[in-house]
Amino acid sequence: MKHKLLNGLYVFYRCTLVAVLVGTALCVPARASSFQFLSVTSPVVSPTQLESSSGISLFPTLEVINKTNTLQGVSLVIKNIPSSGSIKVSHQGIESEQVGFDEKSGYVFFSGIHIGSVDPTENGQSGTNLVIQFNTSASTAGVQSVLRQLRFFDSASVPGSLSLSVTFGDTPIINGKPVFQVASGSDNPFEAFYVGGYPAPVLADLDDDGDLDAYIGGGNDYYFENIGTASKAEFVQRTGEDNVLQNVDDRYYTKMSFVDIDNDGDIDALGGESGGALQFFQNDGTKTQAKFVDKTVWGESYQNIWVDEYSAPSFTDIDDDGDVDLFVANHSGDVVFFRNNGTKASPLFELSKAADNPFSNINIFTLPSLQFVDFDNDGDADAFSGSFAGSIQYFENTGSANSPVFELASFSDNPMGGVDVGDASTPYPADIDGDGDLDIIVGERFGKVLLYRNISAFTLDINGEPVIRGSSSVSVPENSSSVGPYNASDRENEDITWAISGTDSALFTINENGRLSFISLPNFETPRDEDGDNIYLFELQAIDARGAIGRFSVSVAVTDVSEPITINQLNMPAVSEADVESVGGAAIFSTVEVPDTGNSYNNILFLVSEFPEGSVLDIKTRESSASSIIWDKSLGTVTLDSVVIADVVETNIGQENGTLAITFNSSATYDMVQAVLRSIHYSNPSTVSGILRLQASFGSRPLANLAGIRFERVSDEDTPFLGSIRLAYLAFADMDDDDDLDVFSGEYGGSVYYSKNTGSKSKPSFTRQSGSASLLDNLDVGNSARPAAVDINGDGLIDIFVGNSRAGIRYFKNTGTMREPKLTEQSGDQNPLGEGDFQGYTSPAFVDIDKDGDKDVFVGQSNGYIKYFANIGTATQAIFEERTGIDNPLNNVNVGSVASPVFTDMDRDGDYDVVIGESLGELKLYINTGSSTTPHFVLHSATPFPFNAASLGKVPAPAFADIDNDRDADLFVGSNDSNILYFRNLSNLGIQIAETNDAPKIVGTNSVIVKSAETFVQHLSVTDEEGHAIQFSIT
Repeated sequence: MKHKLLNGLYVFYRCTLVAVLVGTALCVPARASSFQFLSVTSPVVSPTQLESSSGISLFPTLEVINKTNTLQGVSLVIKNIPSSGSIKVSHQGIESEQVGFDEKSGYVFFSGIHIGSVDPTENGQSGTNLVIQFNTSASTAGVQSVLRQLRFFDSASVPGSLSLSVTFGDTPIINGKPVFQVASGSDNPFEAFYVGGYPAPVLADLDDDGDLDAYIGGGNDYYFENIGTASKAEFVQRTGEDNVLQNVDDRYYTKMSFVDIDNDGDIDALGGESGGALQFFQNDGTKTQAKFVDKTVWGESYQNIWVDEYSAPSFTDIDDDGDVDLFVANHSGDVVFFRNNGTKASPLFELSKAADNPFSNINIFTLPSLQFVDFDNDGDADAFSGSFAGSIQYFENTGSANSPVFELASFSDNPMGGVDVGDASTPYPADIDGDGDLDIIVGERFGKVLLYRNISAFTLDINGEPVIRGSSSVSVPENSSSVGPYNASDRENEDITWAISGTDSALFTINENGRLSFISLPNFETPRDEDGDNIYLFELQAIDARGAIGRFSVSVAVTDVSEPITINQLNMPAVSEADVESVGGAAIFSTVEVPDTGNSYNNILFLVSEFPEGSVLDIKTRESSASSIIWDKSLGTVTLDSVVIADVVETNIGQENGTLAITFNSSATYDMVQAVLRSIHYSNPSTVSGILRLQASFGSRPLANLAGIRFERVSDEDTPFLGSIRLAYLAFADMDDDDDLDVFSGEYGGSVYYSKNTGSKSKPSFTRQSGSASLLDNLDVGNSARPAAVDINGDGLIDIFVGNSRAGIRYFKNTGTMREPKLTEQSGDQNPLGEGDFQGYTSPAFVDIDKDGDKDVFVGQSNGYIKYFANIGTATQAIFEERTGIDNPLNNVNVGSVASPVFTDMDRDGDYDVVIGESLGELKLYINTGSSTTPHFVLHSATPFPFNAASLGKVPAPAFADIDNDRDADLFVGSNDSNILYFRNLSNLGIQIAETNDAPKIVGTNSVIVKSAETFVQHLSVTDEEGHAIQFSIT
C-alpha cells in the first residue's frame, strides 16, 4: 500500500525488530529477542566467598521478561566455567514457590513441578558447561526462580575478572554496560576494503540468505555481499547487475536506513544526502533478489522535505506503539522528529513540535549519525551518534519506552567512550558474528571501516582482600601510645581505609598511613583491656574501595617500666647563715616531694656535688616512736625503721670537688626516699649569705630550681649556626632519625630553611640543605616565618607548622619516612589550625599542657596576647578547640606586642613553664605554680636571663634544645635583626642563704642618778657583730 508522507515523500513501511535490542528498527535477519533480563547485578566477590561451602549467588535479583508464549525447549547455557569452578542449582525444597533440584536425575522443579533438566554431560561441574533445558511446564516465574538459585563455587579462585558466557534461548545475559574491542587483521572482514572518503556503513540481509550484507554510502556507494555465514562474515564487492543498489542515485554523503516500508516482506531504503533531502528507494525485486528503485517525488514539494545539509535518517518505535517513528539529523547536530501517527499498515509521519521532540534540547556533535539501541537492556531505546570529531556520543534513555528522556552519558558511562576514529565517525550496530549481541561497525573519514566486537559477558569481579603486614604480637611499654606501623597492599591498587574491631578496639586508633596507637596512654598498674591482664586483643581491617576486607588479628601486651623519677617542689627554702654555720647545719631539701609513681627505686642514685670547700653534707639521724633514720658511716648504709634502704658514699667531703652519693635499693619506697632526702643537712663554718649553688641529680634527671637557673652566653665563634643561619626563628627536631637534632630556620623575609646536623649529638654542625633535600624548597609564607616541629598525628614522623605575619598558620605533613622525610602542605580541613582567627605574626608553640597524651597549642600574636587551643581529639587525630577566659592559662598575659612563646621545664619540677619573647627585645619567664595537668603561670620578676640588658634584637623568639647532650635545655634566640644567640644552660640547685642579723649589744648602767638641771645622763657603748650602721630610738 502506498501512502503520501511528508508532503511529497512517498514512504512504504514494514519492518522486523532487531534481535536482542528492543525498540530498534535495524532490519537484520535474526529473529526478535524473546527475552529481556533486568536487574542483572555486577557482583563484587572475594576469593574467600567463592571458596566457602555456600559459594555466591550469580543472579540474586534478576528479573525475566518473557515475550514468547512457551518455554518448551528453551535452554540456559553457561560456558567458560574455570576448571576449579562449579555452578549448580541450589535446592530449596518442593513446596510452593520453592526451587528443587535432584542431583541424581538432574531434574529441576518449581513448586514441586518438574520444569527442566540439567544435561548429564554438561552439568556445570569441574569446569564443564552448564546446560539446563526447560520443558512445557516451565513458567517465567519458575525460570526466574531457578536462575536466582544458581550458585557459583571456585576452589582456586584468584583476584581479577572472571567472564562467563551466559545465554538463555536467543538472549545473552550480561551485567554492566557492553564492552567493545576493536578487531584487526583478518578478524575484521572490512579490513581489506577502501571505500573512499566519509564511508557510512549499513548492514541488512539484502539477499535473504540468513547473513548480513553491507551497503556503504558516504562519498561513494558500495554493495558488499556476504558469501560467508552469519557467524563468520566474508564480504565480496558486487558491481553492475550484481549490485542490488546500482539504481541508487549516487549523491554525495549518502546515509541509508533500511526498512520494509511497503509491507511486502522485503527491505526498502530511505537515504539522506549532503543537500539535505530524503530519498526513498522501493525494493521492486524480491526477498532474494532485491532491486531498489528511486520512488522519491521531486518537484515543488522538494523544499518541504529539506532538513538542512547532510541529512541522516534513522527509525525506531520511540513511543512503544508498535510502529516505527522517524528521526532525521543534520550537519549542525539538530534532530528533526517525525512521529508515525498512522499504523503499521498505514504509516503517517508528521513533523512533531519541539516540546514533543526528545532531542530538542540536546547538543549533538556536528555531522551526526544517529542510531537507536537498547544499550542498557532496560526495555527502552537509547541512542548513540557519530560526529565529525571522530568520537561517539551515547545518550541514555532515563525515561521509559513510551516517554523517552535522553541524557548525554559521561565518558566513563559511555560504552563507546574510548573510541575515537580520527574524523567523521559513522557507527552502525549489527550482530556481525551471530552471537546474539550487537557489534559496532564504524566508518571514518579516510575510507576505513572499523569493527568493534561486542565482547560483553556476565562478569564476576573477584576482588582480592587487601593483605595486611605488620606484627601480630606487640609489646608496648606503659605510657607509650605508639603500637607500630602496619601496611596493607591491594592487588588492584585501590585506596585503603583502615578500621579496628573486636574486644579492645575502642582503645586504639589507626591513621591513614597505618600508624596504630593507643588513644590514651596505657598504664600497667591500671589496665583497661577487657579481662584486665594488660593484653589487648582486637582485629585490624583494611578495606579497599569496593569493600573487600583484609583482616589481621593483633595482640598488644603492655609492659611495666620504671617510670621517670621526678622530684617536685624544688623551689628550695631559704636557710639562715647561722643555721648553716652551726654544727648540725640546715636541712636544704626540707620541702622536696617524691611522687608515688609505683616504681621501684632500686639503683636510683641521688648525687650532690660541686659544693664549696669546707662544706659538709650529713643525713641527720632521726629517732622517734614513729620512724627512725640512721646513717651508719662505718658501714656506708642508711637504715629506715631497721630496714637498709640505701648505700652512701662520701668522696672528698669538705673539699671543693666533694660528692655525696646515695644509691637506693629495692627496699626503698617513695616515702622512704623522700624522708631521707628531707633529712640531708648542709653545713659550712665559712658560709656567707647569698646563693649556694650545688649540682644535683636524681636518677637520670639533673635538678634545678629558680634560684639556680643560670644561662651563659656562648661566643659567636662557638655557635654552631654561624655563617649558615641568620635573622631567623628556630625549631629543632630529629628529622632523619639519626639521633641528633636538625633545625628549621624561618627567616624574617618569609623563607623556611632546613639544616641537617652533619656533626654529632654533643657537637653539632649544621649544613643547609637545598633542592628537594631542603624539604620546604622555595617556600615563602610572608614576613616573619616561625616554624614549629611536632608529631601532630602520632605516626612517628615530625610535621611542621609555620606561623607568619599574615595571621595564618600553615601545616606541612610529613608524608615521608623516618629516614627520608617529605613535607607536603595540607590545606582546608586537613590543616587543624587552618580556621584559627589570629591577629598576625603568629607564633605556634605545641605542648601537652594538660598531660592527656596529645599536643595542645598556644599561639602568640602581634597584639602581645597568646591564644590557647586545647586538643580535644587524640594524639593521632588532632582537633583543636579555642579556650578563652579562665580556661586559657595565659589569658592574662600580655607582653606588649609580637608574643613568641616556648615551653620548657625551667625549674625542673615536672611541669611546663613558659618563656615569651616580645617586640622590644626582652624574654619574660612565667613559672608554672600549678601542676602538670592544671597549669597556673606567674611572672618571675627575678629574671634568670643575664642577657635581657643586652641587645637581643627586635622581636626575639626563644627556642630550647639540648644542643650539647648534657641533659638540660640550652637556649637560642633568633630575631629580625641579629645573629642567632646561643646561651648554654648552667642551671643547678640554688639555695638562698639568708644573712644572720644579731641584735646590737649595748653596754652601760641600768640605773643612773642625775642631778637637778643636768641634761647628760650617761655614755652608752654599742657594738654590732655584722658591722651594720646603728640607729637609736627610745621607747
